[in-house]
Amino acid sequence: MAIGGLARTLPEPPAEVREGTPTPRATWDEAATGLAGAITGRGRPPSARPAGTAGR
Repeated sequence: MAIGGLARTLPEPPAEVREGTPTPRATWDEAATGLAGAITGRGRPPSARPAGTAGR
């Protein structure tokens, strides 16, 4: 019952999800790697680098 109540509060998924559009990652492992990179900030912006390390 709780799951049914939760489902009623969620928005409709985007068309890409409903239509089965392929994902940009071929496997769950690739998706996890991309997600971990996004969360940890892989490829930090130059402003996040320590002073004196520009261009390294």
